[in-house]
Amino acid sequence: RQVSTQSTWARDGLLKPVTSLMNQQESEEVNKTGKYKGEIFPFPFLLAPSGRRNKEVLETSKKGDVLKFICDEKEVGYIVVDEIFPIDKANRVKQIYGTNSPDHEGANDTSNRLGDLAICGEYKIDFDDIKDHMKQIDEMVHNVEAKSISSIILSGKPFHRVHERLIRSALQKCDLLIILLRKPYKDDELSFDVRFKTIQHFIDHFIAKDRVLLLPLENTYIFGGVNELTLNAIVSKNYGATKLLLGQNHTGLGAYWDHKKLVSRVDTLQKKKKKKKKNSAVST
Repeated sequence: RQVSTQSTWARDGLLKPVTSLMNQQESEEVNKTGKYKGEIFPFPFLLAPSGRRNKEVLETSKKGDVLKFICDEKEVGYIVVDEIFPIDKANRVKQIYGTNSPDHEGANDTSNRLGDLAICGEYKIDFDDIKDHMKQIDEMVHNVEAKSISSIILSGKPFHRVHERLIRSALQKCDLLIILLRKPYKDDELSFDVRFKTIQHFIDHFIAKDRVLLLPLENTYIFGGVNELTLNAIVSKNYGATKLLLGQNHTGLGAYWDHKKLVSRVDTLQKKKKKKKKNSAVST
């Protein structure tokens, strides 16, 4: 399901500049520069399925072959093979999480679900969720003649007064507010359905519901690491948002990935402190 979701996002423009699976040359370029088509993208966008059967299929496939996508024992699409190439699993996991230590739960889970071979090519997937979301946004933008669009990323576990205040404050400064509610693939202490219904009830009864749209944000593994904030910004921008609002506990806000290095807020403060001392020494 995660693979299908991510591929749909690329196909429907939610990860632009990425709109398809990357080939080996493109992957190596992104690994080297952290950019794709001149824009920031933190790591290659790949399809590298794990499992003995998947490995056998990829090892015996050639350019032009048509392979089926199977999700929950149902065919949901296909891919026409253009290129199959090896990947460095350990390096990919480190790119996503900042570590490939087996002690890191997310890194370990992702390492187990990645295969050694990646595939790229034209594909079709029978999921239209993103297209439906884009249509909803376009309709609301038209109805309220929105010029300023803000986006908020929430978990809502649980939804409380601080979230309410954040939403009300955001509505004072924008024409349309998109709330992206994280939807995990693992069981959570507070189910996604309960959280979604709670926030939707708040929207329907306590604020200007014609100016707020609540959408699910499926938390695939690429959002699990140090680049989550960058990807949230990319998704929000491609949904049409002109501003992204974050809570103080948002993952990646205190630490971020920059120039192939994990940088924390402490590093930033240390640089400012050294610069201040240097300027003081010069003026003396």
